[in-house]
Amino acid sequence: MTYRQAPFSFAGIELDGFLTEDGQTWTTLTTFCSVIKASRQNASDWLAKQDGVETLDVRVGKFNKAATAYTVDTIADYLDYRVKLGDHRAINLYSATFKADLERSIKEANGETVTAEQHEENRRVTLERLNYLTDLYDRGQKPEFWEEVKSKPDEERAAIAKISLKNLRRDMQMNSKYYKPETLKSKQDAIAFYQQEIAELCAVN
Repeated sequence: MTYRQAPFSFAGIELDGFLTEDGQTWTTLTTFCSVIKASRQNASDWLAKQDGVETLDVRVGKFNKAATAYTVDTIADYLDYRVKLGDHRAINLYSATFKADLERSIKEANGETVTAEQHEENRRVTLERLNYLTDLYDRGQKPEFWEEVKSKPDEERAAIAKISLKNLRRDMQMNSKYYKPETLKSKQDAIAFYQQEIAELCAVN
């Protein structure tokens, strides 16, 4: 199948894109993984379990290397899979995309034009903020890292506490049955800690 190169920026990352004569849009799964920082091995393992996946043989990069591209539908299925696993970065991408889409719809329905560049920048900024909070969470699901954000404004500290609490609760819902008693206790203590911080910060504001 013949195609033409259609590189694009998504969430602040340059990806390989392709357009075919039948109007389908394609990209490589390996480059998409860079958006949510999923391992290529995980993507390969997932692909091996899928049936009837459409593929397109392409050439990418300055060295014109052979690669395989997949339809946007397949990329979306992989993102859904990562979300169901509880992957915070995949969830963040969904949230950032929904926010950007909703804001664009509201503005354009009321006569305000939103360019593709503005839309993409809105998604990038939102995703960057959500991933920053996720990075804090990933570095420790306990209140110890709270020392790092004590100097930040109350509003930002409250936002960090809220997303930390949300992530902890989701983590507990999905994984609590697998935890040792001491791990379970530490996470319960962390939830109580963030609940108290949120109550105090919201009371101040």
